[in-house]
Amino acid sequence: MNIKRAHKYIGIPILTLLATLSLAPLLWLIVSAVTPQTFLLQIPPSLSLKTISFENFQKLFEISTIPRWFFNSLYLSLINSFNSVMIATYGGFIFAKINFKGKKLLFMIILSSLMIPFHVTLIPSFLILKSLKLTDTHLALILPALVNVFGLFLMRQAISTFPQEILDQARIDGASEMDIFLKIIIPLAKSQMFVLAILTFVAQWNSFLWPLIVLNRSKLFTIQVGLATLQDQFLTDYGILMAGAFITSLPVILVFFLFSRYLTKGIFAGAIKS
Repeated sequence: MNIKRAHKYIGIPILTLLATLSLAPLLWLIVSAVTPQTFLLQIPPSLSLKTISFENFQKLFEISTIPRWFFNSLYLSLINSFNSVMIATYGGFIFAKINFKGKKLLFMIILSSLMIPFHVTLIPSFLILKSLKLTDTHLALILPALVNVFGLFLMRQAISTFPQEILDQARIDGASEMDIFLKIIIPLAKSQMFVLAILTFVAQWNSFLWPLIVLNRSKLFTIQVGLATLQDQFLTDYGILMAGAFITSLPVILVFFLFSRYLTKGIFAGAIKS
């Protein structure tokens, strides 16, 4: 059996099985979201076409302000993604193409911060924002997300592969560094910027711990924090939570379905250094 035939008769069925298994939690989420609580609590749960109902979604919108939470998460994720991508790209341009004293040392110091767990800086970050009276505001979610060290590293590695001759020619023609960044670097790095934007959007959308700590008012909650407030100490309506989780998963699923090919293209763009 040659390689092509083995791929057809062995590889594809195995990959199909693994893909099906990976979708099982999502299918369970969807079924649970349209199944009333009484059927979910049965042992075993009674999940069938006869029990399908949108009662959970109706209750969710009645007892919560999920449209507001959804909007908060959406606009914060978009703002943080844009800020993070632009700052990381400009920083990557500086570290990749502009020479200055101590550049390598500074870059290594910044990069070493990736080894510091997020939970270590949690309390100092909170105390700083509290001293600035920014807690319980959306600025507490925007300001800490301005600098993405991983994004800086990603863009620096990508921009370092760009031909130096193009930048030198632009400088000879009188272009400023900002002109080079806006008219040359951004068009060349748009694939990597797209990847970073998707990764940042998903990370910000799924963020839970930090918004839980710095936000107190319900109208400021992100959707992840808002759904957590629907859990009761003694009784939890899992149908409502599943409905909320389904709504929460829609933007992430939509992003990957619409932009998966750009994500793959951006990851491999610039991977091989010329």
